[in-house]
Amino acid sequence: MTQRVYNALRRKLDPQEEASKPKEALQSEITERNQNHILGLHQERTKGRHMTATASLLDEGLDRVQTAWKSMEKEVQKVQKQFEDRSADLNKRAEKQIKQLQKDFEAYPGIKRARSLGDDIKKEIDGRMNWVSEQVETSVTNLLAGMQIASRSEINKLDRKLNRINRRLKAIDKAMNEKAEKTE
Repeated sequence: MTQRVYNALRRKLDPQEEASKPKEALQSEITERNQNHILGLHQERTKGRHMTATASLLDEGLDRVQTAWKSMEKEVQKVQKQFEDRSADLNKRAEKQIKQLQKDFEAYPGIKRARSLGDDIKKEIDGRMNWVSEQVETSVTNLLAGMQIASRSEINKLDRKLNRINRRLKAIDKAMNEKAEKTE
């Protein structure tokens, strides 16, 4: 009975399998189905007399189906666990191989030389960029000086001087106001 339930479930899941069975297997299965159908008809006729026997058969069949279902669930979980373990193992092996390839790649003298050359070029470019920046600054300073435009440092210096002069003027103005008030 359990095998028939399993086969029925498998047929529902994979209808292509029917076509792949040999002719003898299909004929024996059809014969078995017909016998079961006849048995089912006979049981329906004698239903009133054997109601308790039928109920216990149904309960037994239901228990078998539930047991088969639980067994299938356990098998599916086991297969999923195996798949997860294998994929994790494959990932680890792939990472190891990638790291090994990187090490092998770095071992080639041409790669080391190219990396060294790249570092040298970067240093040279940085040095030239600094030199260009200094030249631009010098040129701008000379241009501003030639046009008699004050630089930022000169403007800041003038601003400090004006602040000192303003403080002195305020002090003088305050003293004059106080003197004016005393004379009045």
